[in-house]
Amino acid sequence: MVDSQWLVGKGSTDLGIPVTVHSSCDVGALVETGIHHALGHAGKLFTLSGVQTGVADDGTSALGLTIPTGKLLHVLAVGTATGDAEGRMYENSTFSGGTAVTPTNKNRSSANTLTGYTWSFDPTQDVQGDLIFETYMPGGTKNSLSGSSGQTYGEWILDSGSYLFVFTNRANAAATMAMAITCYEEDDT
Repeated sequence: MVDSQWLVGKGSTDLGIPVTVHSSCDVGALVETGIHHALGHAGKLFTLSGVQTGVADDGTSALGLTIPTGKLLHVLAVGTATGDAEGRMYENSTFSGGTAVTPTNKNRSSANTLTGYTWSFDPTQDVQGDLIFETYMPGGTKNSLSGSSGQTYGEWILDSGSYLFVFTNRANAAATMAMAITCYEEDDT
């Protein structure tokens, strides 16, 4: 299918509905899509993920993020673990070191990138900052062991500054933990 035109906008101000339609040669009509689908086609949707094995009980898997001045970043975070875990998001954080990572554009034919950001897996958490979200991720018990997952339950719009996404193992044993972040910049152009 060849997309001839994409329109992504703020939508109706009175209804708060985003405009997310495209005209397709194969369909011959305007087709409504979700905002993430439209942003993916426009090359403006990014993701990063990581898996960490052998996280000790009460140990963490974390991601540090610094957003440059003047930027707003829409973020959805998801974490999983092989047992009980907790997820927290902090702002006004300071961190150092870790493994630098770069988000991947979900449209593999797009050259668009996010610039000016710092992303770091498992940095030293100098100051966690202000807690703005937390969730418990139950891994089950006895015959109902299933692992756990948690998410931010919708998008967060993060302003310029530094943030930490911290997942803590509460399984009473070493665990494998993973996280995935999907994001896009707010764009009024």
